Amino acid sequence: EELTPKLMTELKYFSSDDSEITSAERLALDIEKSYSVRVLGEVLQNIYIQYNDYYNMLIGICKILGRFELKEVMPWGPTMLMGLLSHKNETVKEYAVSVVENWAEVDLLPVLRNLDCSSRWLKEYIDDVVKYLEGCYVLHKKIV
Repeated sequence: EELTPKLMTELKYFSSDDSEITSAERLALDIEKSYSVRVLGEVLQNIYIQYNDYYNMLIGICKILGRFELKEVMPWGPTMLMGLLSHKNETVKEYAVSVVENWAEVDLLPVLRNLDCSSRWLKEYIDDVVKYLEGCYVLHKKIV
């Protein structure tokens, strides 16, 4: 109950310019360690739903998701990621694409290929991530 407001407060003051681990990310990692990744998922989903218009908070959620491996945040992580990828704000989309890149999950290739964006810079970034994931897929096929 008190975890959501705590993380919400940290995310309100989240700065995407900070290259170090932020206090919001640190708190999220503490929640995962002290409780569980499932509890962290519930907290993040509550914040995501309540604050969908607060771009900085959504970018913070992307950065938190990116701190985990895909298998660690199943099943709620990919579901939340789909909403972040389809958000109208392109900076939120950029950070969501970076989570896909971090996870190197080739199953998300169709989602990226069909992602709608108007900025050229974001389209170029998405194309780069698609090429990277296709390379991961080829490498995976060679190993298997």
